[in-house]
Amino acid sequence: MDRFIHTQNLARFMGLLEAETDVLRRERLQDLLLEEENRFGSRRERVMEADGLIARGEARLREQELLVARLLDDGKDTAVAERLLANMSQTLQLFVAYRRGLAAGTVGDLG
Repeated sequence: MDRFIHTQNLARFMGLLEAETDVLRRERLQDLLLEEENRFGSRRERVMEADGLIARGEARLREQELLVARLLDDGKDTAVAERLLANMSQTLQLFVAYRRGLAAGTVGDLG
């Protein structure tokens, strides 16, 4: 049960982080995400979990890029979609850095 809640918390924090534009709220969400990630599992398990989150993040990023391209092709306003794309990209970069730190044994923080 704890593992299920942990996984749901990670997904929730990641989703909130991708959509949040306020800098202070993003920093707090990053802290919560890191705390939750560090709460369970061995380093190897956390690396594997980070790999899964990165893969899902990359897929969402590609989908958002396609959406922005379609909006541009249709002559639509892309400001909100591009802002979300930037947030998603930044969140993905944070997870890649976190995963790198996990693998190296130097976890530190997400920012």
